[in-house]
Amino acid sequence: MEDAATAPLLRCRGLKRLEGELNTIRLQTNSQPSLQIDDRMLPQEFCLHTGSIPRRLLKEMMEHLPVGLKGEFLQAMINTQPNTRLVRDALLRGEPVNGAKLERKKSHPDRLTWYAPSDREHSIETR
Repeated sequence: MEDAATAPLLRCRGLKRLEGELNTIRLQTNSQPSLQIDDRMLPQEFCLHTGSIPRRLLKEMMEHLPVGLKGEFLQAMINTQPNTRLVRDALLRGEPVNGAKLERKKSHPDRLTWYAPSDREHSIETR
């Protein structure tokens, strides 16, 4: 039986589990929604700011920069990326976060899991 046909077959027959001699196949809903982030809209407090320049070198460089360029230099050297854990936690508490949302994948709402004797658990997302 093809994987793409298994989930619809189980659903239309009202089954969540199909036990066989060699395997057991179980249909289960994905437990966590996917985090969707628009970096351009995400507030800065939900971002990680990292740079990679030795402190000694940064200190020396900052001493030689004119006051007006120090802020611009620091801004240019910083790499900013979303702090997905912080964003997800805020959304799960019900707080709105611009540029981010939690949504369940509509194209892959279910997952098939099967077990075989003396084997580890396997799973695939269904389409």
